[in-house]
Amino acid sequence: MFSGCLGDKIVGTWNGEKTSATATFDKDGSYVAKLGALEIKGTWEKTDSGYTLYYQDVKVGSAAFEDKILRITLGSGLLNISDTFVKA
Repeated sequence: MFSGCLGDKIVGTWNGEKTSATATFDKDGSYVAKLGALEIKGTWEKTDSGYTLYYQDVKVGSAAFEDKILRITLGSGLLNISDTFVKA
C-alpha cells in the first residue's frame, strides 16, 4: 500500500490557510490531522491523481497538489477539513 512513500513531497507538516488545521504526513505512510482539539490518525497512499487518506482502512479523504499548495479534503465523524495547506 505504501510503495514510493519514502521521500514523497507530501511528507512533512502542513498548515491550513483558512483554518487552524494542521496535517503531518510521515514517510512510513501515516498521517495525523488536527483541527482544534479534534484529531484523526490514519494512513495515506499515493495515487495517479494525488493521495488517498484512510482511517481504519476506510477512505475518508484525499489530497492533491496545486503547485506548492496542498488541497486536503477529509471527513470522518466530527472532524471535517477542506482547505488549502502550505508547508510549515
